Amino acid sequence: MLEASRFGSCMREGTIVHELLHVIGLWHEHMREDRDQYIRINDQNIQKGYESQFRILPTSEAVTYGVPYDYLSIMHYEENAFAEPRTITITALDGKYQVIFEM
Repeated sequence: MLEASRFGSCMREGTIVHELLHVIGLWHEHMREDRDQYIRINDQNIQKGYESQFRILPTSEAVTYGVPYDYLSIMHYEENAFAEPRTITITALDGKYQVIFEM
């Protein structure tokens, strides 16, 4: 058994669960087709080469099964995911949820 601490923050428990959920077919929450009703992607702040991490997937690829948008999903990126220094890539349209992305 490997010790997660040997791999730094990329092997945090939440990250491991997140990656395992990809294995069973889940996509990132912020890639849902309806995401623009809940968040704004600040394209100008995305590091070059990571734009695909913020694309919108068609419902045919990322089925929501009628589940509402989940700001708290383990499959949702943080506000500064793949961001240029001192910027944010994801802004919640409902400000009360922005604090969640800072965690």
